[in-house]
Amino acid sequence: MALTYGTIHGDYGDEKVTSTTADTGNTIGTRMILPDGRVFRYSFSNGAVGAGTGVQSSAAVANHDSDLAVASAAAVGDKSVSITLGSTDAAEDLYANGYLFVNDSGTSGTGEGHVYRIRQHNAVDVSDSTAMTINLMDGDTIAEALVAGQSQVGLVANPYMHVIPSPGGAQTGRTIGFAPCEVADNTYFWAQTWGESAVLADGTLVIFRPLRMSDNVAGAVEEYSSQTDAEEQVVGYATNVLAADTEYQFAFLTISP
Repeated sequence: MALTYGTIHGDYGDEKVTSTTADTGNTIGTRMILPDGRVFRYSFSNGAVGAGTGVQSSAAVANHDSDLAVASAAAVGDKSVSITLGSTDAAEDLYANGYLFVNDSGTSGTGEGHVYRIRQHNAVDVSDSTAMTINLMDGDTIAEALVAGQSQVGLVANPYMHVIPSPGGAQTGRTIGFAPCEVADNTYFWAQTWGESAVLADGTLVIFRPLRMSDNVAGAVEEYSSQTDAEEQVVGYATNVLAADTEYQFAFLTISP
C-alpha cells in the first residue's frame, strides 16, 4: 500500500475515523484539512483519550535525548549513522519517523545544528554494548561529516507517535492536539491542531482570552495568564458561549495550522 504524507483534504466526519491497525494508508504526522479549515494530524495513542481532551507528545527518554556519541565516522552523503546510547535500552524503531539532531561537534567543528529524519533503526541492549544504526529517510543524507568520538547527537520521537493524555499537572511534552472523538489505547486517530473545537474546561473561561492545559484536570484547559504562566504553552482561545467548570467549551485551537 502506498502511504500518504504531507497534507490531505478530508470530508466532514473523516476526523472521527479511528483504527487499531496501520492499514489506513496514512503516515504518522500526516496533516488533514477539512473544508471549513479545521486541521488534524494523524496520531497514535498510548492511553485512552476522551473526546475534547488534549494529548501531548511522549516524554523524552533519559540517555537518548542528547550527547550521544557517534560510534563511527559518517561522511557527507552517507545514509546511516552509528551511535552509542546511554544506559537505557531502545526497542526497534522506537524513533522511526522521528529525528536525529547534532547537538555538539566537539573539536571537529562540523555538523552542529543539522536535523535528519529517521527511517529505521535496530533494537539496542546497552548491556551488550550494541551500537544503534540509524538509517535515514530516502532523500536525506549526511550534510556535514560526523566524527567518531567527537560529534554528539540526540534522538527525538515523532511527536504524533505514542501520544499520551495530557496529565493534570506539569506537562512532560508539548501538547500536539485534541481528540475529536473517543479514542482507545493503541489506536490511530486524528488529533485536532487548529480551528473550532469543543474542549473540556477547568474553571470559568473568558471569551477571547487564551487557553493553556490545566494544572489540575487531565486533558482539560484553563485560562492562560501572561503574568503567571509565561512558560506554559498556549493552545488556543475561548470563543462563543462560555461553559461552566467541568463542561465543554467552544474554542479556537492555535497549536499547528
